[in-house]
Amino acid sequence: KTAAGGDALARTLLRLDEAQASLRLVAAAQAADGPAPTGAAAEPPRGNGDGEAARRAAAAAMVGSEWATALVIAASFDLSAWRVGAA
Repeated sequence: KTAAGGDALARTLLRLDEAQASLRLVAAAQAADGPAPTGAAAEPPRGNGDGEAARRAAAAAMVGSEWATALVIAASFDLSAWRVGAA
């Protein structure tokens, strides 16, 4: 979606539209009825505990990506900032 004008107000209005769309998605997800997926497991906030394997997987996934995409990939792994690059 794009906004006409290209100024700060247009960008702000676009962000508000995106936030409203996100809230509609959340409401729809909360209203969805059905059983939980079988085999679903809760994951701790920092992954399954194998940080080194997660860092290697994140690094491999980022290879060849543009910078912005690589940052999104890294964030999706939810790695601890205190451990990235640590031996």
